[in-house]
Amino acid sequence: MNDRKKIIRRQRYRRYSGPDLKVVIPAICMIIIVSAFVVTMIILNIGNKKDTAALQEDPAAAAPAGFTTPAEISEELPEEEEEEVLRIPEENIYSFLQGPKAWKKRKTWSGSWGKEYMDIGLKFGSFGCGHCCITNIYDTLSPYEISPIDTYNFTRKNTVYYPTKKSGAIGWEAMSDSLDQMGIDCTLKRKPKDYSTFQYRMNESVCAVILLLCEDPDAFWGEISGHYVVIWNYDPETDTVFLTNPGDYKLNRKTIPLRDCYDYLKGVSPFQILYIHGYDENFDTWKPEKGISEKWISP
Repeated sequence: MNDRKKIIRRQRYRRYSGPDLKVVIPAICMIIIVSAFVVTMIILNIGNKKDTAALQEDPAAAAPAGFTTPAEISEELPEEEEEEVLRIPEENIYSFLQGPKAWKKRKTWSGSWGKEYMDIGLKFGSFGCGHCCITNIYDTLSPYEISPIDTYNFTRKNTVYYPTKKSGAIGWEAMSDSLDQMGIDCTLKRKPKDYSTFQYRMNESVCAVILLLCEDPDAFWGEISGHYVVIWNYDPETDTVFLTNPGDYKLNRKTIPLRDCYDYLKGVSPFQILYIHGYDENFDTWKPEKGISEKWISP
């Protein structure tokens, strides 16, 4: 019994004799490390604040020799300018006429193609307004010169254009595709519901091909069942455009109200407008070199 009590006393002595150094020493080391880290971060933070304050007072003072500060860069950069839409001088705009009457009278911009029969058995003059529009755009914007007959042959070979004896008119898809292959940036659109949208889009475009329908013989256009024309150089101050009309030499090369175009857009067509944004020779797959071989009346 006495031996058991001695053992118990030894155990109690070991239990309460003091803290275990194996636990205490690592804990003290950890406290010292954490304290040192905190003190270091406080010192660095104070230093950064001083540097930031100095930089705000004099940005160039903190910049190494040979380096440009952000403030200096912003001063050197030119102000960003809005990109202006291309406007073509009227005397540089092509306006080929399609028909035999104009050629018979040897009107300026008429050509022998007006009386030529094409491979489908129809006279070019009876359907060629769309091809004349394509030609006028390409010859005006590109450094090359082609005739409406060249355009007919190109679209026949390279697009979905498939004329027949009943109709030789070119559709919107083939027209857009041919211009795209010629390096012309263009966008097909339907007639907008509000006139202001049409005005805005015309102001952002170099020109536009539009499809007209007019049943009023007293209107500017007269009676037309479906006819392509090109309108150029929209002027927002006068709300006018420069018209090139391949179907009527009397209405060719006229400045007219844009409203007269909007009101007579052919609504039953899948599209009514092909906006033209510009030309890029890098995307031109044609680049014809031979020029115009047909006879025509140059201005």
